[in-house]
Amino acid sequence: MLTSENISGLVYCFLCLVFVIPPQEVAAAGLTIQNLFGGLLGDERVDFIKYHIRRASITLVVHAFLPLGYVLVIAWTNAEQYIYQFSSLALLIQIGFISSIVLPLAAVGCVLLWSQDGWAHHPLMLKLKNLYPSNEPSRSSVAVANAINVEMRRPDLFSSGHYSQKVHVTDNWIIKIGTYNLDIAHQTNCILSLCGSEEYTISEESPHGVQMLKIDVRPVDKSQSPFIIRLRSIDYTELRSKLHAPVVNARNIVVKQTVTELFVDAFTETVKANPPYTFNPEVAGYELEPCMGCMQETANVKIVKLCAPPGEGDCQECYCKPLWCIDCLAKWFSYRQDQNNTQTWLSGKAGCPMCRAKFCMADVCGIGLS
Repeated sequence: MLTSENISGLVYCFLCLVFVIPPQEVAAAGLTIQNLFGGLLGDERVDFIKYHIRRASITLVVHAFLPLGYVLVIAWTNAEQYIYQFSSLALLIQIGFISSIVLPLAAVGCVLLWSQDGWAHHPLMLKLKNLYPSNEPSRSSVAVANAINVEMRRPDLFSSGHYSQKVHVTDNWIIKIGTYNLDIAHQTNCILSLCGSEEYTISEESPHGVQMLKIDVRPVDKSQSPFIIRLRSIDYTELRSKLHAPVVNARNIVVKQTVTELFVDAFTETVKANPPYTFNPEVAGYELEPCMGCMQETANVKIVKLCAPPGEGDCQECYCKPLWCIDCLAKWFSYRQDQNNTQTWLSGKAGCPMCRAKFCMADVCGIGLS
């Protein structure tokens, strides 16, 4: 049975999770470190490096106080046991209580130490001076920070990703923003390779799903740590246009780069779920011909009104013989949808490429699809 103590703890943990990893709705409401402490952070475009040093430091301190908040919530729900009888608690619980106090104090101490001399002692500032290639003159951390700040102000900056896991690519730098740090690599001093991909059928960014690519950024200098950036496949072409060297794809990962390609996959899966069309060459009196769109694949779909009984609904009967492959028909279908509102594509309608009879995805039947 859940007690008030357990319920309060669960609610607090849920709120902490939403605050630490905020969904888009929470971020849009302004409940993020960037918005809550905007006055202390400064302007990101004016001083990018110092802005994120302050952001990461404040994030570290705020997150370090979250366990103490949990302890206070639990103690408030049962003060008699956790405050007045503290010495009688189990040793592990006592250690947890004391640690929740020590952790934020340690975090504040570290941030105060790092902030001395204009954040010169922060771990990020210490590693900046080693980012340039070894064949170039060495530069101070301040000089490297200024060079990055200048490039981050340029309008041709490439950006992708969520606010707390964002990727920026400038003319010379690859930058990944993390919760507590920045991963930075000089373009001429690293090798990029495509190391994996993940496909999500449900995404808040697109009703057709999204493919996320993982790219390994490995500095040539072994003293620097490699890191992985994640971005949507539809951003991949723009990323490559900003890079000095090609991205190595040794694993031959297929990159789906456009919304149309993602829609073709969704269209194909829907058609496979529809009743198949039985085609008999002897009965039809003809053989299936190459697709009229690509002339490479054999026609393998037929438009048959199945979404509603004859004479009902907007869709119409199509009497054309099979002339298209599923990929070409899917592309035809997508081109006749509202290009500014991709969320309606799956429920949209289009006209047959030959007779213009209106049909929807439920009216497309496969021939020999598996």
